[in-house]
Amino acid sequence: MKFLKTLKAKFMAFLGLAAIGSSNAMAAVTVDPTTGVLSGNIDTAMYSSGIPIVIGFIAFTLGVTAVISLLRKAR
Repeated sequence: MKFLKTLKAKFMAFLGLAAIGSSNAMAAVTVDPTTGVLSGNIDTAMYSSGIPIVIGFIAFTLGVTAVISLLRKAR
């Protein structure tokens, strides 16, 4: 049984690394060795389309919760 758990963990780790490796995120970041300052930019275009969806879902959930609580108080 313990072997199956570790096999499952290894498989999930492999899937996670494959998903990260197959993404097309772009980053051009360099470190200045003398000062240790980071410089460069990170392309966040692949994540920017999901942010409004998440914010909208949270707002919708909070709105529905507020309406349900108002209806319970109205009884």
